[in-house]
Parts: sequence; C-alpha cells; structure tokens
Amino acid sequence: MNMQPEYENMCASLRPLAYPTMTEKQQDSAEACIRAGEPYEALLDLLWAAAENHAPRELLLQALDLVDDEDKEQYRQLIR
Repeated sequence: MNMQPEYENMCASLRPLAYPTMTEKQQDSAEACIRAGEPYEALLDLLWAAAENHAPRELLLQALDLVDDEDKEQYRQLIR
C-alpha cells in the first residue's frame, strides 16, 4: 500500500505545531524530504518536534500510528 499521501497529509497537520520548535535548517530539511518524495523522513522529524511542543495527544497518536514498528518505541516515549 502506498503510504505517501498519508505521510504527506500528516506532515501538513504537524507542520504548524512542529515549526515553532524547529530551526530554519530543520524546517528546510523537512521540506526537502517532502519535495524529494520522502515524506516519512519528514514525518519523523515533525512528530518529534510537535511532541516537544506539546501538540494535542490525539494528533500525536494518529501520527504514531503511521510510524513503522521499528521506529515506534522511541516516539512512543515522547507521547506518554
């Protein structure tokens, strides 16, 4: 299943909650990942920053559902 559109949609939802805690370089990196067709990498960065910025728990859990199993534990710890 092609998850790209779901990753991109979640990135769009996380972006306004993540950017206030991200440097311009980090923001540019996330955008470059999306433009390069790698929204999953951007999702991970945005999820981390949004969690640090105390984004709504429900949104963070929705984003966590999109994270691959091998990456989940480190992100789950942020959301507790």
